[in-house]
Formats: sequence, C-alpha cells, structure tokens
Amino acid sequence: MAILNGKRVNDDEINPAKHRFIGTFRQPSPPKIPQCYFFMCTCGANLYSVGEEHGHLLRGCFDQAQYVDIDKSDES
Repeated sequence: MAILNGKRVNDDEINPAKHRFIGTFRQPSPPKIPQCYFFMCTCGANLYSVGEEHGHLLRGCFDQAQYVDIDKSDES
C-alpha cells in the first residue's frame, strides 16, 4: 500500500501523471507476527519467530511510498 495525501491507498490508485513521489514512510515499529504462524516479508523471506521482523524493519522492508497530488500552478 502507498500513502497519497496522508491517506493509505492501494498501489494501483497512484498515477505518475497526477501524483508526485515525496519519499518513504517508516513506521516506528514493525508489524506484529502471530506466534503460531509465519509472516512473509515484502523481501520474500519467511519470518517464523517474534523478533525477526526488527531487522527487516531496519532494512526498509516495511517502508511505504508517499505521494501527493501534483499542483499544476507550481509548474513553470
């Protein structure tokens, strides 16, 4: 998921002609992994135990792209 104008949206809602990339957002803590199940990270790794997710957070696996609407009046 991406962030558009401060709200979470599906990636397919981002249009490069209408939206400008402004950076990435990193949550202060990684998502919680259920103790009985595995969690598939965005990098493709399977995380099986609590604590494994912290390293992936630091690597940027859970970062979300941020976009804003392009303001046509700013273009000159």
